[in-house]
Amino acid sequence: IALLKAGFKSGMERKALLAKKPEVREVPFETEKMMMATYHRAGKNLEIAVKGAPSRVLESCRRIVKENGKEYQRLDDGGRQRWIDRAESLASEGFRVLGIADKIAGSTDDKPYRELRFLGLAGLFDPPRSDVSSSLEACRSAGIRVVMVTGDQAATAAAIGRQTQI
Repeated sequence: IALLKAGFKSGMERKALLAKKPEVREVPFETEKMMMATYHRAGKNLEIAVKGAPSRVLESCRRIVKENGKEYQRLDDGGRQRWIDRAESLASEGFRVLGIADKIAGSTDDKPYRELRFLGLAGLFDPPRSDVSSSLEACRSAGIRVVMVTGDQAATAAAIGRQTQI
């Protein structure tokens, strides 16, 4: 929902985008891969859009888009590490961070997570609810040991743990 809202605020509407680039296949999120992909028909081209854990997305990227959005350059290990460090920095501030990438494919049978072009990071801020501290204190007062179980990056979980005193 956060990505849809961000797109809407940037002047993009999902219906209009899907009318222009209809989705023809989806590869659902897989815990092992920590990514998901959608295939879109774009005129004569087939575009694959990928989002997921930044380190996993970056592992699959060989190029990175330039600021003009049209050109790209080779993504080397040093560049890849700089983006991983940026993602970790955002996560340590409590953001849930996604890596975003794409590529042009020949068919819907093409593997989605190879030879990608890195587009950037999306940081999603989802602060704990205001009543979480009192709920946690009530649990502790009742003798309940509170633990956090999450699929978020470790740095995000640590930041949320600090915010909520878990």
